[in-house]
Amino acid sequence: MQRLKERGVLCDGARHFFDKKGVVIVNGLNSANQAVELDKALEIAIEAGAEDVQQTEDDDEKPVLKFICELSTLKTVREKLNSLGMQTLSVGPEFIPNVLVQLSDMDLEAASLLINKIDNCPDVVRVYDNIESKN
Repeated sequence: MQRLKERGVLCDGARHFFDKKGVVIVNGLNSANQAVELDKALEIAIEAGAEDVQQTEDDDEKPVLKFICELSTLKTVREKLNSLGMQTLSVGPEFIPNVLVQLSDMDLEAASLLINKIDNCPDVVRVYDNIESKN
């Protein structure tokens, strides 16, 4: 835990559950203010050189697209998405889970409470988890 506080890295025990990737988050609405269809988002991802794209929502529950790529291609992917008319909201490295776990409702509630408590600590910048959402 001391390594986590001093260097802002994952604890060694959890590292193998995540891959460090580049992530470009863009507005998920098109010019007609409609959500971009997943098929269209996949076409854009291929053209931009991203490995994957995920549809999600921001904190205000507005649709966003999360383009995932290798860290080494992050700048190129961002520039290509911008040239394709995508509005960039954020760019940077993230830890993407490579193994997702399903939790019972009781375990999910306990994990949520724990994550919220950790997230509210002043020294914590970001909390990553590999909990599969039940959407």
